[in-house]
Amino acid sequence: MLKVKSSGCKVATSSYHQKIIFKGKETIKTKIGKVRTIVFIPIMPKNKVFDGENSVTAWFSDDKNRIPVKINAEMFIGSAGVELTSYSGLRNPLNLVK
Repeated sequence: MLKVKSSGCKVATSSYHQKIIFKGKETIKTKIGKVRTIVFIPIMPKNKVFDGENSVTAWFSDDKNRIPVKINAEMFIGSAGVELTSYSGLRNPLNLVK
């Protein structure tokens, strides 16, 4: 279950169940180097923004940090993505391929 909480700003607080598919493990090339990741695809409900229920893919570091490394989203108007370009202050070493 994904919980969304307000942190002092005027945002509605709610929680809902989100189905997620574990796609597997991948090593991806990023600006910070090659990172070992685990890949998830959240099942998106029907809406006017995303293009289908499997339209978002998220890569998280395959280590104790589990930080988001990359996210791609296919939308009706095109696509959008984000990628980790730098990091600091992690509790554990990032799982980079040497």
